[in-house]
Amino acid sequence: MENDQIPLDKDLHALGIDSLGWLRLQRQVEKDYDIELKSTELLELMTINALAKRLEDKISPNIKRIYP
Repeated sequence: MENDQIPLDKDLHALGIDSLGWLRLQRQVEKDYDIELKSTELLELMTINALAKRLEDKISPNIKRIYP
């Protein structure tokens, strides 16, 4: 599946992400964005859109602090 074909509102489990995939995603997000993302929090975010919104909420305060 091409990146532009991935449905942003489809349940990530339905897209084939298993528990190991979730763990990898969590670690990569924490590394890339220098934030803490709890496993339970990540499991609540069932779509790419939900994950993007949560990341925006977590990252925005840091950006505003750095670039007032």
